[in-house]
Amino acid sequence: MARAGGIHGQDPGQGVLERAFLVLQALPHVRAPGQVQGLAAATGIPYPSVHRLLAQLVDVGLVVRADDGYSLGAGVLDLASAIEPVPGLRARAVAVMDSLREHTGATLSLVTRMGEHTVILDVLPGREGLPYPVSSGHRLRPGAAGNVSLQRHGRELHGPGVVVDDGGDLPGLTCYATSLHVPGGARVALQLSASAERPAARWAALVNRAAERISAGLPAS
Repeated sequence: MARAGGIHGQDPGQGVLERAFLVLQALPHVRAPGQVQGLAAATGIPYPSVHRLLAQLVDVGLVVRADDGYSLGAGVLDLASAIEPVPGLRARAVAVMDSLREHTGATLSLVTRMGEHTVILDVLPGREGLPYPVSSGHRLRPGAAGNVSLQRHGRELHGPGVVVDDGGDLPGLTCYATSLHVPGGARVALQLSASAERPAARWAALVNRAAERISAGLPAS
């Protein structure tokens, strides 16, 4: 819910860390000219505070400043690359996903549950464009196949949660997802996405085998 003062609104109880995070979230969506003013409007944080936060974020490498304004820095990528629900998971998964993409031409995503959200860790774009963007760091909608598969895993089904979404969540997009068996209780799923002209369920067996290969290559807990 929006609060007075902007999309996020200024909260007198906000700390510096929370304000810095709001600026980082808004930064990719606000461009120059008038970028600082735009960030102030989008976050509800006063202009002088936004300017000061940007300078601090530049100092620590999370933001870079160029002639055309501010953008996210390499430090953000460093933080994102350090997210690893299970040691070795991402490298193992990407190798298997790359092989699966060669066979299907579809877009493959590795997703995990982080707090209250299901987030895409890694994505390998397919040979065809999708009607909706799929990118690392993207939060899946509640009805997305990868999200539902994690909700069902080990609870409603005996084994990995398997979900087919043929445009029910987003028209024109078809997805198939299955959760992985990983040590330590982490909740991870493999999702295949394609245009509705190529129903994702046609590759169900390949996705299931790929999920098994990823799980089998992980160290035991």
